[in-house]
Amino acid sequence: MALGFAWLFHRLFLPRILRLPGMPGPDARRGFRWGWAYLGSVLGAGSHILWDQLTHEGSRVQAHHPVFDKVVFVLRHEAYSVGQLAWLGSSFFGAVVLLGWLVWSYRRSGRRISLLLSWQWALIVSMFFAPVFLYLAWLDDPSLSGLGGASRIFVRVTEVRYLVLVSALTTSAAAWFCGRKTTKAERGQVDLTD
Repeated sequence: MALGFAWLFHRLFLPRILRLPGMPGPDARRGFRWGWAYLGSVLGAGSHILWDQLTHEGSRVQAHHPVFDKVVFVLRHEAYSVGQLAWLGSSFFGAVVLLGWLVWSYRRSGRRISLLLSWQWALIVSMFFAPVFLYLAWLDDPSLSGLGGASRIFVRVTEVRYLVLVSALTTSAAAWFCGRKTTKAERGQVDLTD
């Protein structure tokens, strides 16, 4: 499945995403590399399954090691265990590493990081956050507002997973649409840099 998704991303999404303002533009010479994609799929799926065993409630590792059930602290009547902190901490750490790698690779390419002010990027960002706001409005739970509301939402692990999936799908659809609608003039626009 990972190999199939990588091929679909490379064929359908990447050419359109590279048309967005501030992106380097599509490179027709770079084809899909099956060997690298296969290696990346095996390593990615294997490390994902292994990491899930350490960070997800109900996994075999967590079920046989009571240290994951140990409560580390209680915040506003919600107990946080080692297992929950491993899940939240690894997600945060992964996001920081991914963002750092993106910034590093962007700078390495010789371009400066720029502030992209365009209708395309505004739509993509709003489509990431729209499901979150709709979900919170649908819950209509006053205990999620105010201090500690964000920590209480993370206790709902299953709902958060579905929310991340829906946000990823809406963001991908917006990026695909915006890449399709971006003109050559918009692609070559001068971005605001520091």
